[in-house]
Amino acid sequence: MKSALFLMALASYERADLNEAKSYFCQASPKSSLTAKPIPDAQIQRAFVSSDRELKAIARDFAKDNNHRGYGYGTCPDGKKFVVSVPASKPVLDPRTFALDHELLKECQNYEIHAILKTQDQPVALVEKKIDTKEIAILSVTCFPKDKPGEGPELWALIAHEDLSVETIKDQKAFLNWINARRKKNGLSPLKVNPKLSELASRAGTGSLIHPHQFLIMAKAELKGEGIEVLGENRAISEDMTGIARLFWNSPQHRSLLLNAKANAIGYAREESKGQTTIVLILGKIS
Repeated sequence: MKSALFLMALASYERADLNEAKSYFCQASPKSSLTAKPIPDAQIQRAFVSSDRELKAIARDFAKDNNHRGYGYGTCPDGKKFVVSVPASKPVLDPRTFALDHELLKECQNYEIHAILKTQDQPVALVEKKIDTKEIAILSVTCFPKDKPGEGPELWALIAHEDLSVETIKDQKAFLNWINARRKKNGLSPLKVNPKLSELASRAGTGSLIHPHQFLIMAKAELKGEGIEVLGENRAISEDMTGIARLFWNSPQHRSLLLNAKANAIGYAREESKGQTTIVLILGKIS
């Protein structure tokens, strides 16, 4: 009940930049390429709607349903109507200069900046004053929101100067082989599928980009007694498995989990819905 009341209280704001990105959101399947993304935000949710209700009201409700603060909407050239929502109430940084909006960041208890450099696979944490844009391929900003105590961090921005491609991946076996090949390249041990972690991934839910932080905390304590240390969760939605892999590899935080040196086990859950694939991964260490 506390969580439900909290969701009702979260304020949401219309964002002009989301409305102006109509050509991007009107695509049937917006490209997974980060360099093609016209806004710096991450965790973007979009839907086409056919209701007769005011489009702005639908978008505002869509943001609330997604537990997001920012929303946009528009009508496409073919007459379709779309709504979109993102975690942040406005852009947290300039995608060209990487300059941060410090006024917006006051909404965070703290925040973290991570990057994928052009010279190495392993992501790094950055100090803002030492950001060298020439060295960065991809940058992310993670916020620990003040208005969501206990809900965990949110990825507010993910931008790229380079889009790091991955090979074509068609099924679960190829997906897991791809992860282990990347780990091997970085001197890390392979991951083995663990039934308990896969069950946890399924229970964590595959229908949303929202990370069930409190659920995972309880599950982590439960599995610890069985000799399993839960190290983290990755989830993404895309048009296919290759798109999922690209999203994971092009996000510093997601890539960092895939390359976690402690991990030796992985749980996997997948859902197909309306032409979209959702993948939830949970990595762990089996003692």
